[in-house]
Amino acid sequence: MTPLHALILAGLLVGCRGAPWNDPYPAADAGANTYYSAFTERPKHLDPVQSYSENEATFTSQVYQPPLQYHYYKRPYQLIPQTAVEVPRPMYLDAKGE
Repeated sequence: MTPLHALILAGLLVGCRGAPWNDPYPAADAGANTYYSAFTERPKHLDPVQSYSENEATFTSQVYQPPLQYHYYKRPYQLIPQTAVEVPRPMYLDAKGE
């Protein structure tokens, strides 16, 4: 067996292993139903007032809960309270503020 054949055989044997050799996740999580994800850009703001991009919303939604949310199934859309006690009722005012 030439050294080239031995090298190819070693490469094939490494490739036949059950898991990749460079797996970055802990071995204890191998059987767990865990979803790993990565973000492409670090968030610029974690303040919900200044945060406006989708990649920042991923982080701010885990920290801050909005007071209202939309009901998932109802059409037309309906607001329901999330951290608020109740949905605020709109007040219609004229030009004088009455």
